Amino acid sequence: MVELIFSALRLLGALWMVATFIVVAGCFVRLVGEGKDLGNILLGSIFLWGIIGVMPVVVAKMAWRFVS
Repeated sequence: MVELIFSALRLLGALWMVATFIVVAGCFVRLVGEGKDLGNILLGSIFLWGIIGVMPVVVAKMAWRFVS
């Protein structure tokens, strides 16, 4: 039962990262299509995805290891 919960949490974390990547990529395409600077938008998109998409998963994994 515990392994099933861990698998579900891993899947949820992966889905969160993919979903935020899709949202950020959509915003990137829209902004570049409107004529914004490609370099700055690319850097901002990577930074935003790292903060919103990846860091919550990393913090949750580190916290889980600390508690265990």
